[in-house]
Amino acid sequence: GHYMFDFYPTKRGFDSFYGYVTDQEHYYNHTYAFQIVDTWWTDMCKATPQNYTLLTQVEGQLSTILYRDQVRDLIAEHKPKEHPLFLYYATQNVHGPLDDIEDMSIFTADQVKALESVETAERRIFGKLVGALDHAVNDMVESLKKHDMWERTVLIFSSDNGGCEYGGGYNTPLRGGKHFLFEGGLRVPAFVHSPMLPDTVKGTEYNGLFHITDMFATIITVTGHDVPPNVDGVDQWDALQGLAEPPRTEIIHNIDYWTFPTPTTSSTLDMMKRPRAALRQGDMKLILHHWQLPWSSPPTASEDSAKPLNQGVVDCGTPPEGNLPIDWLFNITADPEERVNLFNEPEYAELVGSMRAKVMMEAENMNMASWMNEDPTAIQTWMHSGFIEPWMTKSSLPAPDYMTTDEGATEDSPEASGNDGQDGGLTDGAEPTDGDEPPVDGDEPPTDGP
Repeated sequence: GHYMFDFYPTKRGFDSFYGYVTDQEHYYNHTYAFQIVDTWWTDMCKATPQNYTLLTQVEGQLSTILYRDQVRDLIAEHKPKEHPLFLYYATQNVHGPLDDIEDMSIFTADQVKALESVETAERRIFGKLVGALDHAVNDMVESLKKHDMWERTVLIFSSDNGGCEYGGGYNTPLRGGKHFLFEGGLRVPAFVHSPMLPDTVKGTEYNGLFHITDMFATIITVTGHDVPPNVDGVDQWDALQGLAEPPRTEIIHNIDYWTFPTPTTSSTLDMMKRPRAALRQGDMKLILHHWQLPWSSPPTASEDSAKPLNQGVVDCGTPPEGNLPIDWLFNITADPEERVNLFNEPEYAELVGSMRAKVMMEAENMNMASWMNEDPTAIQTWMHSGFIEPWMTKSSLPAPDYMTTDEGATEDSPEASGNDGQDGGLTDGAEPTDGDEPPVDGDEPPTDGP
């Protein structure tokens, strides 16, 4: 989405944006984790609906602290009596690359003691990133309290996917991890906290099915607005308060016709004859055309010393070689670790048939993803600034040469010339993804629906 400024968060309803646009970057120098045409590219910017600005003066500063301070400023500047605040805060932690945090002063004494007890270097670095995340979230809560906003705040915290065993994470006792359709990749830590929640549900566990698409409908209801028709998610606010039964009985986890490229097959995405998919209905979960994956556990000190520190750059997206995909059926309520495959059991044949038919019906009617090839013209724009930034305008031509930086507007920039930047032809900026989403976005909820 960052190839054109028109797709930035501030062009989609947000008032402000601060962060990076690619899927990952280093925490201190803010460069993309991989070289492109033998070059390390910086990826950090801020944006308004009219313009974006490359951040050229933040190298050497921990991104967690940069985002923490931005959140402080957004909260301090907000006027709650005039309008509500919606803050989307997709922190970089704990995505790879695993950069070791140098400043131990952000950790509590108990955190330092816990970190010292971790035997393996990779897990210890991962633990520091978790501790820094804890620091940032606590600081946000304290800022809300300081400005008398906490009592009317709903805080929703969620991870975006399961851990990657090659990047310091693991999902014990769940099976598999990031990129794949076993519970280790799909079921993530999450909680909702608010002084406005009834005392009867505080500290309890919500046992209903909750999909990421439900966030939108639920948040709209929290703001007092009506959920628009024909959205994918369902409103779970009453159920979360214990006022209604969980409304969701089914989750389509994924339906995908694209193959994974592997080192021994292809470097590009190819179409499969049948989809790789996962569907949850009540207790039961059907997985189609999927590889066997193991249950990972924390590495031991001996295992850690036997391998080089990969810094979280090596991802978990490569499927196991020589492991043919098969079909699976699990009772997730009785078997959350997915150890007993019921797919070929005769008593489940009818259920398998109906669930498979549901998947195939949805597969035939869904919009196909439009994968795009790499565009070498991006480098022509990036080479002028050293930053990853938009390189196309609405006319699909390379962006103009003018740009702004955090040092101020250039003579030919939109600010200097009076151009309001609405043509998207700006060459200073960036936005994130996988967490992966924008690290910091501020906006007020819509007044008449989204």
